[in-house]
Amino acid sequence: MSIAKNEITAELIGMILGDGNLGNYPKYCKKKSNIPRCQYLRIYCNLKEKQYAKEIKSILEKVFDKKSYLYERPSENILYYEISLNNLDKYLEMPIGDKIKNKVKIPGWIFEKEVYLVSCLRGLFDTDGCCYLTGRKYRIVNFCNKNVVLLRNIYKALKLLKFHPYKKGVKDVELGRQGEVNKFFDIIKPKNVKHYRYMLK
Repeated sequence: MSIAKNEITAELIGMILGDGNLGNYPKYCKKKSNIPRCQYLRIYCNLKEKQYAKEIKSILEKVFDKKSYLYERPSENILYYEISLNNLDKYLEMPIGDKIKNKVKIPGWIFEKEVYLVSCLRGLFDTDGCCYLTGRKYRIVNFCNKNVVLLRNIYKALKLLKFHPYKKGVKDVELGRQGEVNKFFDIIKPKNVKHYRYMLK
């Protein structure tokens, strides 16, 4: 089984890099050849983001052609969709576990086509990015992550798409030129409606 390299998969990869979790089910972790390496993929979002949750479900089921399952954790104010499959790490070409410790990055194939970069950044921004106001009128597109390798990838991707990103501290990459903020929304086309709060015409 090999990954389908297309725009939908690229968007899923962005979701995983942003607010996803790839792990093993404990009961399948014994090192015996006759026990399947069943793993799970979870994509999280805020409990209030019901609209975007439907997008998560749609992407997961398009990529894997199987049903995903919704779980809610009201005490933590989160929900997530989960899908399980044998050898997910090999299929997605991503390691199991902590993304920061593993220095997970944007796969090389996504840099091969502009449409893949756009889709991947959409998934990243929708799950783990934000748009905020500074000076009460200037909109900022922000990617914040503790994974410095991933941040360098995001910076590179934005540059390749002809943006002028800048680094803010050690955890943030941003776009601050107002024309480029508009361009970002025009090109990336985020699906999470929360990002449009400050996009006033």
